[in-house]
Amino acid sequence: MGLPGAFPPLKDDPVVLNPDPTGQIETILHGLHGRNVGGTVYQTPMPPFAGTLSDADIADIANHERSSWGNQGKPVTADQVKAVRAKGPVQ
Repeated sequence: MGLPGAFPPLKDDPVVLNPDPTGQIETILHGLHGRNVGGTVYQTPMPPFAGTLSDADIADIANHERSSWGNQGKPVTADQVKAVRAKGPVQ
């Protein structure tokens, strides 16, 4: 459920449940700061993990988020992560 005002909830998060995992993968790879979730802006930054985790590791994290806390998101593959990684950070 996150931490109110600090970290957004992952349960029922539209990005986590989106059939297109691009946004979720980008967040894990490149980090995020100042995201508005359900009307609350979260200022605590999420660090990027592109430099420290493999495509398979990123897919595992995404799949954990997609299958935990009652979430039922479509699974993510390492190949999908590789494709998003190749595009670089969103400008």
